[in-house]
Amino acid sequence: MAFSYNDCMNEGLLRRIPPSRERAFRSIEKSESWLKKAEKTLKSEAFNSSVLASYMVMFHSARAILFFEVLERKVMLALPDTLKRNMSRQENLKRNGLNYLITTGK
Repeated sequence: MAFSYNDCMNEGLLRRIPPSRERAFRSIEKSESWLKKAEKTLKSEAFNSSVLASYMVMFHSARAILFFEVLERKVMLALPDTLKRNMSRQENLKRNGLNYLITTGK
């Protein structure tokens, strides 16, 4: 069962932090590393390992968004509702500079 955004904030499972491009980029780098592992294990037909590595790609990508959105999560169950709440509209992506982040890699 996933936690709602409000439940996570009330329980201290999510907390506001200063925006951190550095932490966001570290998560993107981890995501890229896991993507290479997922591709390698898929080519080797190690399908279970590829699925797990793919999950890590999604996790670290979501984490990068949260760091850029000035949130830090303490449980993974908070990710789906938090991302849905904070990143559901294209305007949010533009307002927070994620298009710049994605296109320039800086």
